[in-house]
Order: sequence, then C-alpha cells, then structure tokens
Amino acid sequence: MITRPLLVLILALSSLSIFLTPNIGSAGQVTLAWDMNNEPNVAGYKIYYGKASRNYDWFIDVGNVTQVTITDLPNGSTYYFAATAYDNSNPPIESTYSDEVNKDMCTYSISQTNASFSASGGTGSVSVTTQPGCTWTASSGASWLTITSGKNGTGNGVISYSVSANTNTDARTASSTFAGKVFTVAQSGATTYTIRASASQGGIITPSGSVTVAQGANQSFTVTPNAGYQVSHVAIDGVPQEATSSYTFSNVTKDHTIAAVFSVKTYTINASAGPGGSISPSGNKSVNHGANQSYVISPNNGFTIADVIVDGVSQGATGSYIFSNVTSNHTISAVFKVNSFTITASAGPGGTISPSESISVPNGGSQTFTISPDASHAISDVLVDGSSVGAVSSYTFRNVTGDHTIYALFVPGYTLSITTSGTGSGHVVAHPLATAYAPGTKITLKAIAGEGSNFSGFSGDCESNRSKCTLIMSQHAEINATFEQKNFKLIATAIGNGSISVEGLASIKNKKIKNKTKIKRSKQAITVSYGSQLVYHINPEPEHYIKKIIVNGKPIEAVDTLTFANIKRNHRVRVWFESQAKFIQNPFKKAIAKQAVLQDIQDRDISEAQQFDSYDTGEDTSIPPPSYTDQYASLQQ
Repeated sequence: MITRPLLVLILALSSLSIFLTPNIGSAGQVTLAWDMNNEPNVAGYKIYYGKASRNYDWFIDVGNVTQVTITDLPNGSTYYFAATAYDNSNPPIESTYSDEVNKDMCTYSISQTNASFSASGGTGSVSVTTQPGCTWTASSGASWLTITSGKNGTGNGVISYSVSANTNTDARTASSTFAGKVFTVAQSGATTYTIRASASQGGIITPSGSVTVAQGANQSFTVTPNAGYQVSHVAIDGVPQEATSSYTFSNVTKDHTIAAVFSVKTYTINASAGPGGSISPSGNKSVNHGANQSYVISPNNGFTIADVIVDGVSQGATGSYIFSNVTSNHTISAVFKVNSFTITASAGPGGTISPSESISVPNGGSQTFTISPDASHAISDVLVDGSSVGAVSSYTFRNVTGDHTIYALFVPGYTLSITTSGTGSGHVVAHPLATAYAPGTKITLKAIAGEGSNFSGFSGDCESNRSKCTLIMSQHAEINATFEQKNFKLIATAIGNGSISVEGLASIKNKKIKNKTKIKRSKQAITVSYGSQLVYHINPEPEHYIKKIIVNGKPIEAVDTLTFANIKRNHRVRVWFESQAKFIQNPFKKAIAKQAVLQDIQDRDISEAQQFDSYDTGEDTSIPPPSYTDQYASLQQ
C-alpha cells in the first residue's frame, strides 16, 4: 500500500514561471513551467486557471510533465494560474494549490516611439492603443521630461508630456516607458550668449569679464565694494539700476553687459547749537570715509560756551572740535549759558527796596524792584543808574545787558493812590497834586466821566456819590472812582395788524435776547448800551400797510426798516397799521421807503413827557421828514 504523500506544503511550485508567446489574432497563449516534486509517487500535475484570484473556472491535467502551454485565451482579460500535484493512488490524492501567478492577455502599441526638440523645449503627446480593460502606465526617463497627463489608463488613451529648455550646449536623449513601450526624446544643445561684466574703481564684480551663458539659463553676479566705498549703482545694458549687491540675468536670450559703479562712502555729521551761540558748519554735513571735519563753536554777545556734546558724550566747554578719520555718522551739539550781570539796589531813610543789595540777573533777563515807604513817609524819587525815573513804587529792568544801580529816596508824608473801576470810563483830578502830602493836607478830588459813561461814586478813604470829594491826609490813602457805561431805553409799540421785529443784540429787563425777537401788537422796552445800534423791521400783516411811524413824538416817512445808530439817548417808536382798503381810498398816501437810519449826534437825555408827546391820536395827517437837530434821517426808496 502506497502512503499518501504530504503534498500540501512540499509541492515545489514556488519556481513556477510564465512564458508568454505573441498573441495571434484575438487570442493569446501562456506557457507555464514549474519544478518537479521530490516525492517518488507523484503521478502528475493539474493546472487551474480563471479570471478571478483563487476562483478558477478551468483546469488541465497535464500528466507528469513540468511545462505546459495554454492556448486560445481571449485578449483583454487577466488570467490567474495555480498548480496541484497528485499521486498514483486510486483514487489519487491531490495537493492544495500552489502559489498563484497571473498575466494580462493584452497587446499595446503607441503612435510614435521617438520625438525631437530644440533647446527651447516644448510639449508633445503619444496615443496608446490596446484592448478594452487593458491597463497601462507611463513613466519619464529623465528629469527634464515631465508626464503632464496620462500617467496611467485603461483601454485606448493619450500620454501628454513636456520637455524643459536645455540650458547646456550639449544635446541630450531620454528613453521613457509608455504603456510598456520605449519612447525616446532627443533634444539639441542650447545656443550660448555672452555677458560682459565690469567694475569701476572701488570694488569688484564676480564673475568678471566675458561670461558665456546658455540660452534660457540664468546667470548671477555679485557686487562687492572695497573698504571705504559703496555701490553707487549697477548699469544693465547701459541703463543705471538701483545700488545692489547682486544681480541675476534670468532666461538669457541675448548678449548683455553689466557694470558696477562704486563711490566713496560718505557719512553725515549733524551739528546743532542751542540758544546763545552758533556752530560752524551747522546742520547736516557729508564727510568722505576717512576724512577729517572741523567745527568752530562761537557764543553770542552776553553768552559763554557751557558744553560741547559729541555723540552724546560731553567734551567740555571747548571752542572747536575735530572729527578725525571719519568712518561712521556723528552728532555734535553746542550748549551755551547766559552771562550774568549785577544790579545793586539800595534805599534811603524812610522806606525799603526789595530785593535789596546785589542781585545777579542773566543776560537779556528782567528784574523787578518794589519800593515801599515806611509809615508817615512817601516815595520822593527813584534813581536808576543815577537818573530819576520818578516817585514810582516799582521798577523793572528789562533785557539786562550790563550792571545797574537803583536807589530809592523817601520823604516824610503820605501817598495818595487813585484807581478807577466799573463798566464805563473816566478819570479823577486831585488838587493839589503831589508825590507826598504833609499830614493835615486838604485834597479835593473831582471825577470826570468819559463819553458814554456816568460817575457812580467814590469809595475807599473818601466815600461820596457826588463828583467831588474832600480828603484830609492823615495816612496813606487809597481812593477808587467807579464809572458805569450809560444805558438807554428804546420802547417800540405796534398798533393794528402788524409787528415790529428787533434785530441785533439788546436786552429786555437786563436779560439778553436773541436776534430778531418779535414784538407783536405790544409795547416792548429794550435797554441798549451807549453808542450801540438797534434795527427794527416793520411788518404789516397781509392786506395791511404801514399807516404812520412816530419817533420820539415826531413823525417820519413810512419805512420797512428803521435803524437807530450810535445810540446816545432814549427813544420811542410807535407804528400804526391799517387795512389796505383804506390805503386805496386815500390818494394822498406816499409809497413806503425801504429804510431809515437815525443817528444820535450828541447826548441828550429827554424826559418821556418831552419825547412821547402828541401824534398818538392815530389820525391821518401829512407826515413831514425828521426835523430835530441832533439826528439826521437817511431814507432810501
């Protein structure tokens, strides 16, 4: 009895190989070969195959041979193959499947197998022809040949590629695999151009001289200045460019020139001076590398040099400074201080001067001294540098440019100080008038009001509401006279169907009102200041007219606008309005003028009884022009 061999693991099919033969027509064939098993009882082999892995539709018992050819396999599919061994028992024992092999039963062709390009490169495409379902790939054989599309496909397709520019002068060839076929690209060498590089004195350019560059290639140059120089500019093909340390010609397609131009490196020294002097030269000074630069520091009259500061470091109070072998930017600033002068202050018996003794004052400065008499004394005189400046209580030296003296003199007696206050103007006359008054001296004071002002009264050491005041000197006296600005009252009354609008700044019951405050069918009093102006706009209602206007008890021509200018007295305005129908019935009425301007020539305070007399009856009368002597009327049609 023959023992069944252990064929599962020892079936020696690991060396199974496939030999393809060319397809004929629409079918192909596969040749399979394998190593013979070592078991002596092996009787033969079976070959299994199908269109899916480990799923075999057919098998062939090839007997005890180690090679077989399977024919009539339709193209366009992948077939999977495995083998088993069986022994000579009855029934025979069969081993498990060997390792699996597969094979595409496809044929491939490409539309062209080679192409040629110039040095500038370009693009191309190759058509792939094969059976439906047959897959293929495309791979480049050189870095300068790039597959742009169609790296893989199934069935018929197109492979596109590009060829980069050849920057070398030598020609080159690349073989690529397209759908299992060899595709060869040949490219000619590049044309060369010359770039001529040069440099001026003060630096170098690298590389220099004539440089050969292949067409489409790049060429870089480095520009390096010598010590103490800098790149002024770089000229490309004769055209100056910005100063740069390098330049690259990209994609060279013609001859070029490059020229590096250098200049001596310069530095800036900024020189400035504070108040009281100057530095020369001043401002920003350009200095060549390695050169020297000198500066002179000069104080103005009345000043001295306090310090010279170079790059933030004090150099002391020097009148000159030299920057030697300049290799960087610098700063220099001059600081000055004011010369000082002495003012000697002193006072005689009977008072003091403050400050006293010797006072130091800077050149151009100011110093004030206060002179104060003792009790029962008055200032007699003040001497400045020996000359009298009067009996002043203070004196100021201004813009001091030298030494001075000041000396205060006093006499027994009292002083009289007179001041004014209030909204108006005026002055006070004292009789007798003196610098100092002996005890018991009788003084008469008289207040004189300025134009447009009223005197309100004296206060202080002499109090009175009258314009005169008598004072007996028994001490230093201080008197104040108050003057108030004159104010006047303007009263406007609208009678009938119309209104009077006020324009300008005025006041009602001492309160400011806005422009164009409307006074309608009413009596309104407005207080204004001396010399001011007030404008009335007279506005009849529709179907009405201005019948008459009475100013200060006297009629004027009917106007739209009535202006009181330079007001120096009280005024009253009354306006009557009447229906237009009555105007038509009265053929003697005059046309209305546009405006009238009434101006006070002088002050004249008239009582209301005098100002506001007749003409209040409202009767129709003939209206004469203004006739009072201190006003004039300007009428404009």
